[in-house]
Amino acid sequence: MSLKHDQSRSLNRHRAYYLFAVSFSMSVVQAVTMPVIPYMAYKLGASQFIIGMIGSIGSLLYCIGTLVSGILSAIVVPYRIFLLSLMLYTVTALGYALLVRDPIDILLLKIIEGLSWSFLWPPLESTLADVYSSHERLVSIFSFSWSSGMILGSILSNWSLRCKFSTVFFLSSSISFLCLIYGLLVRFNTNVSKALRYSINDVKDAMFSDVTWLYPLFYSLPLGIIFTFFPSHAPIWGFNESIIASAIFVIISSRTLVFTLAEKYVTKRALSMFLGSLLASTGLLIYGLVHASIHTIMIASLLVGFGIGLIYASLFHSAITSSDRLRSIHTSLFEFSIGLGYFIGPLIGGMVAELHLSLPYVIGALMQLIGLIPLLLRSKALAVVS
Repeated sequence: MSLKHDQSRSLNRHRAYYLFAVSFSMSVVQAVTMPVIPYMAYKLGASQFIIGMIGSIGSLLYCIGTLVSGILSAIVVPYRIFLLSLMLYTVTALGYALLVRDPIDILLLKIIEGLSWSFLWPPLESTLADVYSSHERLVSIFSFSWSSGMILGSILSNWSLRCKFSTVFFLSSSISFLCLIYGLLVRFNTNVSKALRYSINDVKDAMFSDVTWLYPLFYSLPLGIIFTFFPSHAPIWGFNESIIASAIFVIISSRTLVFTLAEKYVTKRALSMFLGSLLASTGLLIYGLVHASIHTIMIASLLVGFGIGLIYASLFHSAITSSDRLRSIHTSLFEFSIGLGYFIGPLIGGMVAELHLSLPYVIGALMQLIGLIPLLLRSKALAVVS
């Protein structure tokens, strides 16, 4: 019995290491390609509205896909859904490398890319929670794996914005393909316990009994606006490509630092959420109104990074450490809300950017501040988050 237990623990450790490696690798890919897509659309002559549509359409499919993947994860093994996501991204990245001739091509490929990311994160988070014994350590290790990947990717984005776009996406496709091949060799449990299956009523209860699952959109709303529009606005405002990569690096690295520290030292999650929203909205306002120099862009990026780091730290722990039976629902709702922020920001921003380039950032900041009102009023919901 002890031998079987040791073998099971060893196998679960191997599975967890593989999932952490995928989390890191695909985060690198995501950060490297994230500024390239709107920049590529700008170089191909896309209007601000089309650039906004490119950002929002992928996020819309991400929202839909996270709910679908969460439900499917209770019917089939979550890890199979996550392998499907790797296959979809491998094909999509090849499409970016070989098929893009105008902005509409990017728009169509962004639909598939949005689905691929939505099928990756909720099943990966749910599977990790199943195979890793300590949920407390899981939050910090998983956060470190994807955030360090994003930091490395943001550094490499300075290269990706300067080299041939096809090269970037060929390499991205290769990384995803290698993760897929190795994933097919890793043995995961292929049985789904009936006790872990849930009904539509479970989904409704999770969605309507407590609306705190909507709060992650305030984490992704500033990111959706900056990552979608700044790569095309920077050259118009007189900056070169290096400022794009630098701004993304500052946002991601400061976010990582803050939520790593906040996870350990911040106990009042409602206060963390409140301060995070204030900082992020201030950073957005600086982006929109005071973007005259590199220094102001860096200060704005730092404020946004600190803000979203506090917001993320206040919410992620609740999603991933929920009960076994409802974990797929909670991780899916968490990712759905993140996708909602990435959808709303570029969609509204694309409409108003045609009037003035500063408006997406200003309106995003106002939306962030308006979001504080229900946060302050719903004391009962805040108690749940805390």
